[in-house]
Amino acid sequence: MEIGLGLECIPIERVWNSNVAGSCLDLVAFSYFTNITNLITDVWVFLLPLPIIFKLHVTQRRKFEVAGVFAVGLFTCGVTLARLTVVVSQGSSDFTWSGVPLGILSKRKFLWVLTGWGICLAVRVQEWANRSEKTCKKA
Repeated sequence: MEIGLGLECIPIERVWNSNVAGSCLDLVAFSYFTNITNLITDVWVFLLPLPIIFKLHVTQRRKFEVAGVFAVGLFTCGVTLARLTVVVSQGSSDFTWSGVPLGILSKRKFLWVLTGWGICLAVRVQEWANRSEKTCKKA
């Protein structure tokens, strides 16, 4: 995506100098495409493991806990939807100014991903601690 945005205009100088002859990508269409693609893949990644999770031979509570960890990723879908509403402002002549809210929302999506990783890590550490405790009691 960054390469695409870096080469949005031919010649490249047209990005910062609109007086140069050339052509540029339609940034609004490009943003819609990338955001909709991200939204579809985010939902797909959430739904993909659910049939397998609910066939596991564990308690119903554990199944919902594991599914809940994956559900944290759905927050990124909310951020993607919010980003789609900001895309309309990219029709402005000064993308560096009107694109700031889109950049802020992109960083928030990254923070939700980190939160999901943190929850997964916490679950794994808790399981490791429980196993270590059982092992120590046996010894």
